[in-house]
Amino acid sequence: MHDIRECEATVRKMWAYLDGVCDPAEHERVAAHLRVCIACAGHFAFAAELLRAVAKAPVFSHVEPELRTRVLGALAAQGFHAPANVRPSEAP
Repeated sequence: MHDIRECEATVRKMWAYLDGVCDPAEHERVAAHLRVCIACAGHFAFAAELLRAVAKAPVFSHVEPELRTRVLGALAAQGFHAPANVRPSEAP
């Protein structure tokens, strides 16, 4: 059993880690924890699979621009960073 605080800190870094925006030292700290904590590794595996599924999903072309702006803005407020393949005009 791992220290719950260590797990909570690791999970808080999940999206930055999966988005590849952690600095190298932080990336290694998260990776080291994931190698020994099956619970956190499961959270990260699920999130990574979710990101892959979303990336593969067809673009729904009938989304109102205002909805896209609100959704991306809400995600940004929660720490989401637009992937590198999103054009700046599409980012919040």
